[in-house]
Amino acid sequence: MDKTVRLTDAAERATRIVRDVLENRMDEARRSFNSQVLEAFTDEVRGDGLATVTGLVGAFEGFADTAPFVRRVGDHAVVDVPLRYEAGDMKARVAFDEDEKVAGLFIVPAEVP
Repeated sequence: MDKTVRLTDAAERATRIVRDVLENRMDEARRSFNSQVLEAFTDEVRGDGLATVTGLVGAFEGFADTAPFVRRVGDHAVVDVPLRYEAGDMKARVAFDEDEKVAGLFIVPAEVP
């Protein structure tokens, strides 16, 4: 069985999921989560994470003009989605597993490799 993760539409899928999470459309976002993320990424975790980001860089202003960066890391497709906040740029990092489900979702400073 081929376990290759599809990269062709990973940027669009990641951007949609990030938008859903940021706009609190969690029912839509959760449809894309694998079982581990589904269990761990509670509403409380989401709220705490977004509050931390807001404390660091202020309010979310939108998606940056640069295109998402897609690459393969081991068995995962990893997408960095550029984000704009009032006091600095960040990026959402979404990792897709071999079943094309979200295996990781983070917001990190834009300069993190």
